[in-house]
Amino acid sequence: MSAEVTFHTAAPVAVEAVGRHLPDRTQTVAELPELTGLAEADRLTCLNLGIDTVLADDSLTSYDLAERAARAAPDRAGLPAASLGALIVIEPRAPETLISSDATRLQHALGADAATTFTVGGLGCVSVTPALLAARGLLAADPSLDHVLIAHGSKPAGGARYRHPVTVNGDGGQALLLTRPHPAAPIRVLDLVQRTDGRYWDLFRLEYRDRPAERWREECRDLPG
Repeated sequence: MSAEVTFHTAAPVAVEAVGRHLPDRTQTVAELPELTGLAEADRLTCLNLGIDTVLADDSLTSYDLAERAARAAPDRAGLPAASLGALIVIEPRAPETLISSDATRLQHALGADAATTFTVGGLGCVSVTPALLAARGLLAADPSLDHVLIAHGSKPAGGARYRHPVTVNGDGGQALLLTRPHPAAPIRVLDLVQRTDGRYWDLFRLEYRDRPAERWREECRDLPG
C-alpha cells in the first residue's frame, strides 16, 4: 500500500518599486455638495466618520491617475518601459468610455510595446488581489518575463464622494513593479490567497443605464450587513 502526498509550494514575488500619484487639491468633507440632499441621520454619519478632507482633483480621470503612477514605478527602478514583460491594469469603477481599451492606451503611452497587456477587476476595492495573482502566475510560467507592472487609478464612480455609510472617496493612482525575488528586493510577497463570498455580490450597486451621470448614486442593499 502506498500514498502520495502533494505539498503546495507558493511562488513568491518581489516588489521592485512603487509608484503613486496623489492630487495636490483637497476637498473638505463638510462642504461636499451631496450632503445637502441627505437625511440628517445620513449626513451625521458622514461627518462622524473621522474623515475631514480627501484628495480630489476633478480635472484628472482615473486613467490620468493610473498613467502618472505607472510612469513613476519603472522610473524609480531605473527600468525602461520597453523592458516590461507585462502590464496589468486594474479596472476603474467607471471607465471614461465603453468598448475602448484603457489598458492598451496606457501601454502605448508608456512605450511598453512588448508587454502582455490586459485588465482585471470585478472585485471593487480588492481587485488588486487578482492582479497580484495574475502577475505571479506570469512570472512563474514564463522564464523570459522579468517584470510586471500593475497600475490603477481610483476615483468615485459618480459625482458623489460620500459612500454611505462606510467612507468618503478621494482620488489617487498607484502602481507596483513586480519581479522575481532577489537579494536587493525591498519587499517580498511569499504567498497570495483569495477567497470571495458571493452572497455579497450586490451589497453595493450603482444603477446607471437609465440616468445621467449627475444622478449616479451608490446604494447599499443591506446596511447592517
